[in-house]
Amino acid sequence: ALIRDGFRCVVSGVYDEAALTELGLTAEQALAHGGTVYTHCAYIVPEFTYFAVVKERDYAASVLAVLQCFGCDIENINVHSLFNVMTMDVNRQDWFDRLEMWFEKLGENCYKVCSNKRGRLLPHSAVTLTTPDAEHLPVPSEDLLELHAVCCKVAHFSGAGLYVERITCDEDELGVLAEDGGSATVMSSAMHRLMNVGCG
Repeated sequence: ALIRDGFRCVVSGVYDEAALTELGLTAEQALAHGGTVYTHCAYIVPEFTYFAVVKERDYAASVLAVLQCFGCDIENINVHSLFNVMTMDVNRQDWFDRLEMWFEKLGENCYKVCSNKRGRLLPHSAVTLTTPDAEHLPVPSEDLLELHAVCCKVAHFSGAGLYVERITCDEDELGVLAEDGGSATVMSSAMHRLMNVGCG
């Protein structure tokens, strides 16, 4: 993903530290684009183990059931495929993983980056996902990004946002979804209602 994304965060456009050596970028060139940062590989649909970490007492069953309602078989998805990964700086990857930031499609591979949190530094202009080799280095899947966007929109209505907090922050208390997946129908219904809701 780092090579496909030009050694830059797809949201901020800031270069990864490795660009200095891999692209022969000068310090002046890097500073002109906001300096360099350390980037991570952000997964649009997380690895199955991400959901399974605390499956004995949290939302895992409901989240997996909802994904399956949308035709997303998490256990069989190749999560490491380029269709499912993006390069992001550490902060923006954290927002993305917490379902606090998502991509709204504007056109082919063109998106508005949205957040449900105030004070987030996001690009004012559209972000276009590109690749130097569409056959061997495909851009992230529009379908998966749409699924992620819907999950972000519904998370804070359903209490699923607390599920993300439980995994990323090791919180002791969880939210309101049934632990056995019994809330999947309710959450799925809410997700369907929000399918066409924009950034606001």
